[in-house]
Amino acid sequence: MGRLYKAFILPHLEYCGLLLLGVGNTQANKLEDTNYYILRSILGFCRQTPYEFLLKTVGISSLEQRRKFQALVLVYKCLHNQAPSYIQDLFNFKVCSYNLRGSGTILEMPRCNLEWRHKSFSFIAARIWNSIPPFVRVTNDLLTFKRLLGKYARF
Repeated sequence: MGRLYKAFILPHLEYCGLLLLGVGNTQANKLEDTNYYILRSILGFCRQTPYEFLLKTVGISSLEQRRKFQALVLVYKCLHNQAPSYIQDLFNFKVCSYNLRGSGTILEMPRCNLEWRHKSFSFIAARIWNSIPPFVRVTNDLLTFKRLLGKYARF
């Protein structure tokens, strides 16, 4: 059943997931509740079954964590010239006059005066990128980056 869920239902819940990165808690909770209901129905568990147990049963993380993972992969691709230039232009490295471990991989936070700008993709993705461990940010291979991100990053 988990394979059917991953093949037919999960893509609908993740469609344009990067655009939903800055969505409010109410909408994010509605998506997670929908996912919980679908998992519980497909797998045949009762209402008292915890959402985390269902996610572990299928072998995935929550939709919010999956959106953040996808955003970080896109940022990685941007910084390694593997993404379109119009997306690469959203991110800039922070210039630092002194050398700290991993300081060359810190992203500059976009300047914003309005509260709604704090929920934009470039702002949230840069904040999440800067919060992951430096040894994950400096990897040179996309597969290694994904593996380390899944293992060490706690967003």
